[in-house]
Amino acid sequence: REVGYGASCQRHASTAKELLTPGASEGARPAFLPTDVLLVSGGARGITPLCMGALAKRVGGGTFILVGRSAVKEEPAWARAVADSGKPLEKAAYAHMKAEFAAGGGPKTRA
Repeated sequence: REVGYGASCQRHASTAKELLTPGASEGARPAFLPTDVLLVSGGARGITPLCMGALAKRVGGGTFILVGRSAVKEEPAWARAVADSGKPLEKAAYAHMKAEFAAGGGPKTRA
């Protein structure tokens, strides 16, 4: 839920859409489908990729278009060697993330 004040100093509140239709049973079809394309703003750092991952897991897939304000950096070394931007690139990304996580580069938790 987000709350803010507009130029007229009037309070506005918004609530995120539920993944399941209200009143639906736990096994019901989600409001988002694996074939949906979702535009995500917020960038690739912080909580945004974690939320995208959780949503993709709950929905069973989906296509995510991530937008942010950070400048585009040079393509990472692990991606340069991949000729096809489809499944081979996805496979290379997962392999890189698993290797980073195994080496201690994964998400850090606070005690």
